[in-house]
Amino acid sequence: SVSPEPEVRVLSLDASHNSQYMGLNLITGEQISDLEQGDWHIAMRRYQDLALSGGLLGGQHQLTAQLVAPQTEFYYEDGEIKDWLFLDAKAEDFLSLVTNPYSLDERKFIGESVHYAIGNYAPSMGEANWGRYDMASGGHIYGNPERVWVINTGNPSANFYAIRVTADKITATRDTQFKPQISLEVYESRRERGRVIFDQQPKIISGQLDAPRGKLHFDLIKGTASLDETQDWHVRFHVFGSGRNVNFNLELNGGVSGTGNVSAQGPISPAELAVLDAGGMYAMGFASDRLSNAMTQNPWFEYLMAHGHRMLPNYRVYAVDLDGNPETTDDRFLLQFIDYYHPETGLSGHYSIRVRQLD
Repeated sequence: SVSPEPEVRVLSLDASHNSQYMGLNLITGEQISDLEQGDWHIAMRRYQDLALSGGLLGGQHQLTAQLVAPQTEFYYEDGEIKDWLFLDAKAEDFLSLVTNPYSLDERKFIGESVHYAIGNYAPSMGEANWGRYDMASGGHIYGNPERVWVINTGNPSANFYAIRVTADKITATRDTQFKPQISLEVYESRRERGRVIFDQQPKIISGQLDAPRGKLHFDLIKGTASLDETQDWHVRFHVFGSGRNVNFNLELNGGVSGTGNVSAQGPISPAELAVLDAGGMYAMGFASDRLSNAMTQNPWFEYLMAHGHRMLPNYRVYAVDLDGNPETTDDRFLLQFIDYYHPETGLSGHYSIRVRQLD
């Protein structure tokens, strides 16, 4: 006898809202707007934001996920996309990727964290980011003046700003009573002969927390720093955690860190900033603080600006475990995103997702 083909369903999700997530139940196909009370497994909003139930947005489950079909043929060795392949690809040609058998690697199922657009002071492997850790000085964190970020405030009529953290001592990691302090050099852009360039003389905005942990909010336009969360802000210095798990983050008022539309692009060097024409920086090149999981780390779409500003799928396949428990395997699904546009109206943010439940 011939074994029947595995059942593959196509679920729809209207995630066209710019700021509000819409949840999706992978079992019933129901769309869930109330993420606090609703029974959802993944949630999305507009572009590439995707949340897992049990992660930072809450939810009743503990989803983990992994990439199982990376679709490397869509990319050159240096990571550049083969745009012609994206343009020629048709969803029906990649259905077999969802019906194929896979040997899932238990070690690769991961949950959710946050990827900060500007980042932690010292990301993985000890590479200095906006700050640097100096063990020789007794465990102090200093600013890293070699890294600069361009900030888009989200206001179309506002200028771009560039920031870097000065080299002054920010905190002492071994002193639990030290009140962290931080200074930003802020460079404002201006238009000159059709170009958008940055002033060479920055203004300095400084502030200090009133306790070893807390939040300090920077308004780049007004040039102020405040402990008051109700004040307007664009960049926030946030210190939280305890023991060896203390975090020193620069967060943006956008994405998962705030309700604004602030985003960043970079880092670049001070020398690059001196000759930069920000007029060529488009919105899609900026990023805000976002959720990090197996699907956001390995995006299912690419943005082809030169071909009509289209979001096109690479037909990657992901495996999700609804309870994150390796002892139970009957609650695992394969997911493949096949369209970003409504099949009838063509409106963006209307996802079509192939779903197959594993035996």
